[in-house]
This record gives sequence, structure tokens and C-alpha cells, in this order.
Amino acid sequence: MATSAVTEADDVSTISGATLEKACRELGEVPASRAAVIEELRGRIAHWEESHAEEGLALPRREAVFLLRFLRARKFDVERALTLFINYHRYRQKHAPMLSDFHPRSVEHVLRSGLISVLNDRSQGGCKVLVLQAARWDMDDLPMSQVLKALLLILDKLIEDQETQVHGFILFENLDGVGLLQMLRLARLEQEQQGETMELIQDAFPGRFKGVHLLNQPWYVSILLSLVRPFLKQKLRERIHMHGSDFSGLYEFMDPSHLPAEFGGLLPSIDAYSAAHLFEHELQDEEHDP
Repeated sequence: MATSAVTEADDVSTISGATLEKACRELGEVPASRAAVIEELRGRIAHWEESHAEEGLALPRREAVFLLRFLRARKFDVERALTLFINYHRYRQKHAPMLSDFHPRSVEHVLRSGLISVLNDRSQGGCKVLVLQAARWDMDDLPMSQVLKALLLILDKLIEDQETQVHGFILFENLDGVGLLQMLRLARLEQEQQGETMELIQDAFPGRFKGVHLLNQPWYVSILLSLVRPFLKQKLRERIHMHGSDFSGLYEFMDPSHLPAEFGGLLPSIDAYSAAHLFEHELQDEEHDP
């Protein structure tokens, strides 16, 4: 039985070349022992579930390809990967009403709004790039619960890519056109919800978040930062970069040839990269359902 589990795990990694070298160097991933570590995590999950049966937390997915993303997110530290795995499921159980009907169709209006975009090209470090156009967030039309649900769907989709598991994500937040009142509403909302977005990013999702880049930020962005700072761990605080309207510093992370026009790049407008394109098949299939 153990042999079949090891064979399964041996087959799940799809990375090679420079990405594999990075995984070995930065994440402590060792191809020869990868299968055994996955099996160790699987065993720890089973033991945890048995010893915490009273909590009633469902942990349905144990396949190697799923467990591997938790190990990579925590640099193959089995104890930390287990904690992340438990947090991941606790977060989703806690927000079960919000995450009911967890399908792109349920938040298609958010995906097509242009609020969240995903660039086709990666950063200099190989990260997948998400762009948040904050001025497009009509908080009366797009409630926080729907935006968070859409974000989770996007992240779940992107983390299936093993290149992204190794290289991680960065976020560009374009604050051009965001007024003081909207900024205060955004900050207070995160504060009222006890930093649930930050909890997801830092403690409840198997992804490596490598930086947040604030673009075109007004002077009063300090208000937003002061209100959400209590929910930020030191590592994420150190990864916040403020560029204003001078994008020269941004080009150290991503070459202009890979950036949309709004950020001084050579590519088409950010509107060409709506997150809806990640779910074209799912959305089209449902359009043709009787």
C-alpha cells in the first residue's frame, strides 16, 4: 500500500529546469524524498483528524497533487504545512455560507467588472501578477463577500499551476481615482471583518505572496495602511512597495514589455486582462445550458 502511495506522489510534480532548481534552493524540495514527505503529511492529517474528531472539520482532499501545494507554501516543513492545511479548511468552513455555490457563474459580475485582473506574463521573479483596480469597486453593487469569493476562485484556479506554487504571486493595487471616502470605507470594512482578507492571504491559502505594489496612491493611503497594519505580519509589511505615479521602481519587478499601458507598459489596456478570461470555458458552458 505504501508503495502505491509513493508511486502516486512521484508522478505529481510537473516542474523542471530553473523552476525545479528554485524549488530545491528556496523551498527545500528534494525530488528523491518528495513522495515520502507528502506521505508523511498525509499521515499527520489523518492523525490530526482522529485526535480532533470533536471539531467536526471536514478534510476531504488528501491526493498528493493537492498536498504538494501546502508543502511548497511552507518550504516542506511538514508541521507548518499541516497547520496551513487545517487553517485552509477552517477558513472555508467558517465562511461556508459565503462560499456556497462556489462556481464562477455565481460571481460573474465581479469577474467581468474589471476590478480584478490577471496579467498573462509573469514578473521578473516568475510570480503570477494580480491587479486590483480599486476605483472600479462599487461597494454598494459589489459587496465584500462577493469580491472575496471571486478572489478565492481566482487564487484556487491559479494555484493549480505548479510554476505558480513555486514562484508565488504579487499584487498590483492601482489606487488612481480612489477618493478619501472610498479609502476610508475600504479600511473600515477590513477592520470590521477582523482582517479576514489578510487572514486568507497570510494563513489560510497555500500560495506564496511575494509583494504588494501600490500604484498611483494618494497621500491619504497612509490612513488605509494604519487601519489594516495590525492584521499584517512583519514579512508582508516589508513587502509593501509604494510607487506613486513614478513606475521606474516597478520595472525592477516587471519589464515594461510585460505591463499594460496604464502602468507605462507596452501591452494593451488592463481591460484586456479581466479575471473572467480564466473561466472562459466554465462561463461559456453554462451559457449553453438549457
